[in-house]
Amino acid sequence: MVLLHLSSIVEAQSEIDSLKHLAETTTNERTRVEAYIKLCYKYHRVDAALALSYATQAETIATQAELEDALAYAKFRQGTVLIMMDSLDQAETVLKEAQIIFDRLQDGTGLALVKIEQARIQQRRSNIETAIRIYLEALPLLKETDNKNTEARVLNYLGSLYRSQKQPQKAIEYYEQALDLVTTLDFKPGISACLMNLSTMFRITEEYEKSISYLEESIAIKRETGDKLGLGRGLENLAKLHATLKNYEKAENFYQEALTVASEVNDSGLKNIVLFGLAENHFNTGNYHLSIGLSREVLTSPVVSNDLELQVELYAILADSYEKIGDVNKAYTNAKLHNKLSDSLYNEQIVATTNDLEAKYQNEQKAKEIAVLESENKVQQLQIQSRMRERNYLLAFVMIALLLIGLIYNQYRGKQKSNAKLKELDQLKSEFLANISHEFRTPLSLIIAPLKDKIRSTTDPKEKAVFDRMHRNAEDLYHLINQLLDLSKLEHGQLAMNLVPTEAFGFFRVLSASFTSLAEHSGIHFKSQIPEGECWMELDPDVVQKVCYNLLSNAFKFTPEKGEIMFKVEVESHTLKITVSDTGIGILAEDQEKVFDRFFQSSNTGHMGTGIGLALTKQLVNIHNGDITLLRSDEKGTTFGVQIPLKKVDPVENQQIAERIKNVKIDREKDDVVTLSDENRGPVVLVIEDNEDLSRYLKELLRENYTVHMSSNGMEGVEKAKELVPDLIISDVMMPKKDGIEVCNELKEAHETDHIPIILLTALADRESKLKGLERGADDYLLKPFDPKELAARVSNLLSQRSKLKEKYVGLLRLDVANIEVSNREEQFLKKLMEVIGDHLSDSAFSVEQLSSEVAMSRMQLHRKLTALTGQSASTFVRNHRLNQATRLLLAGETATQVAYAVGFSSPSYFTRAFKEVYGVAPSEYAGIVA
Repeated sequence: MVLLHLSSIVEAQSEIDSLKHLAETTTNERTRVEAYIKLCYKYHRVDAALALSYATQAETIATQAELEDALAYAKFRQGTVLIMMDSLDQAETVLKEAQIIFDRLQDGTGLALVKIEQARIQQRRSNIETAIRIYLEALPLLKETDNKNTEARVLNYLGSLYRSQKQPQKAIEYYEQALDLVTTLDFKPGISACLMNLSTMFRITEEYEKSISYLEESIAIKRETGDKLGLGRGLENLAKLHATLKNYEKAENFYQEALTVASEVNDSGLKNIVLFGLAENHFNTGNYHLSIGLSREVLTSPVVSNDLELQVELYAILADSYEKIGDVNKAYTNAKLHNKLSDSLYNEQIVATTNDLEAKYQNEQKAKEIAVLESENKVQQLQIQSRMRERNYLLAFVMIALLLIGLIYNQYRGKQKSNAKLKELDQLKSEFLANISHEFRTPLSLIIAPLKDKIRSTTDPKEKAVFDRMHRNAEDLYHLINQLLDLSKLEHGQLAMNLVPTEAFGFFRVLSASFTSLAEHSGIHFKSQIPEGECWMELDPDVVQKVCYNLLSNAFKFTPEKGEIMFKVEVESHTLKITVSDTGIGILAEDQEKVFDRFFQSSNTGHMGTGIGLALTKQLVNIHNGDITLLRSDEKGTTFGVQIPLKKVDPVENQQIAERIKNVKIDREKDDVVTLSDENRGPVVLVIEDNEDLSRYLKELLRENYTVHMSSNGMEGVEKAKELVPDLIISDVMMPKKDGIEVCNELKEAHETDHIPIILLTALADRESKLKGLERGADDYLLKPFDPKELAARVSNLLSQRSKLKEKYVGLLRLDVANIEVSNREEQFLKKLMEVIGDHLSDSAFSVEQLSSEVAMSRMQLHRKLTALTGQSASTFVRNHRLNQATRLLLAGETATQVAYAVGFSSPSYFTRAFKEVYGVAPSEYAGIVA
């Protein structure tokens, strides 16, 4: 843990140094402003004065450069720091200025962030009703922008307000909602804050073991992330908890450690809270004079004038301390002050008002939903009317067009008859070729499948060699038929170019990487020579891929073991040049002119091949307006050259590429910090691939729809899979340290990862490992070189299957545990969880931490696995299982109150709310409705 903490500190310092260097050296004003805003955030919990100076520098540069949006965020960040420094009036002023700019720019996210800080100011001033109203105004704006991290912060703030209003169950509900959000995002500072808040509530509800567990986990995260201010608050909470348990010596030690941290971060608010805690601890140990001195010291602090809740507690302890030392007059005076402030802080009217505000917010949300539905209905009616008009216009146009076509047809019928006859004969020839090729595919499939079975089942080496040869020739025939179909499409004009903007150098690097395993298997030295950097051009990837595969496949076919093959790509002027050379048997001089003729075979090849591949390749190059030539062929080998006209494109101007680049944007989901992020929030896919080019290509292919993580070898991949628990894994077979088969075997044996679908990738030559992979539990298998569309489809299908399994498993959860018959490891795991919860059903203190401990998983691993299997978080899973058991007890005739305690709810009212939320009726009504 110490090494991890030091590592995070070094990493954070490195990032700060980079930001400082960027702010001081760049000439781009926007970049400087963003760097200073990030520095402000980095220091706002460490050195508030320095953080404020960075925000001020950002404001100055943004004003001079007239960057209005950047100016708004600089002022917003100033406001957040001023609140931490308890300069509430100043903070209110700059936040109002930021709000005006955000409103003018129609920036919903910015407005929501400002409202949150304005609500915090009102909360500091103990204006509870105003604070709740502003928080509830900010929540819809955050939902519209899908800003889950900041939404979690608001839920935490609302929880704190309900805590101050002595409504602990409502506070716990808000804190748990916030914890579910930040756990889904895996945002550690947010997780730490939620755990600390829940710990405080469990201390209030006297669930001390749970309180200590949550708080220690929160403090560990604070230490890991280097959050000193948060660490100080955690230590203060831990001290208070031990004081509650009458461990006064431990409480004193933690208070002193918290006081040291408060001095280091220069936070007067934290210092006052810690001093109050020490005063309370001295009172409990009989040191009444020390308690009075510390309490009076805190009361003289200017910061306390804004903290009504702390004043109430200070006057209470002063009244009790003076009474203990016999000073009745001062005890009476402080007691009066305590009662007066307490009445203004908490009364039934405020509670009623805050509840009314929350109800109003819920009603407004429902009204908005109804308005949206009505609006959509009107739009649909208008669309129907518009389509009817369009249909009438179209019918009229078709009638006129048909009339004109009929007239033209009658005029040229004579000429068309002769042309049609010729076309009909040509079409019959092409259709015959296509039809007979299609007819060949069915019997070939029926031949290949039994041959595969024979190869797997036979143990006789001679028989196996015969079957292997038969299978290899059947596959060659299948490949030949596909080439015939492509030729048929070319002649029939059905194989047209589909030019798309493509980064050519990256495309060729991935293409050449697909032949690496084949080269190793064949004992051939394969080299590729592709320029560094990028080259964006318009090309048809499918056509170019077939051209290169045909040339490389021929090179491998005619090159002996220990030979060499070179694949070279270069750009000259406005031409893309591709060269494939080998040290194979070569082509005779008298045959070289006919090498691109259909069905031609050179006499020195020993009848290897059919003579279709190069003919098809030439026609494919031609439809790309390119040219292919035989550059050299002799006893030392053969070289083919392809030239394709190079039409460069600007990726930023292209719509498809712009969409991809647009993902690199300001991401405010991470604690509203202005940072750059290019990751989408889709399902998590882990790619384990040792080839750098292929790894980069796979990430680029998947990143638009999925959150992609990478590993460069099998050993690292297994560790990362157990840490991340992704939704799907794509793994190469041939890798260092651990191959793909070992990776698949280990992950399918581990209970935290056995549910994850795995796709294995391998080269054409590596067919035997396919059987091994499928036997070890691989969910799919794809041969290199692969079609990107096919890979995307297989990933989508596997994830879709997992989604359907979720529905099945959610249905499984509603059954009685004793009646569940498990058919796989996943169902066995869910049954185990349900049995563990059932063993602790009536224990309201039973937590997610205990559940994860009983199944030997971390809280995060359990959360991710349950989300993957059922779509439910760990806490929701526990709650829903309790409610499921409650339905059986209610049907058995027990009262709602009896059932609430029997299934582990701390109060009947909380049980009623939770039950109604899931089943739509109150527990007392359930048995009558179901019956």
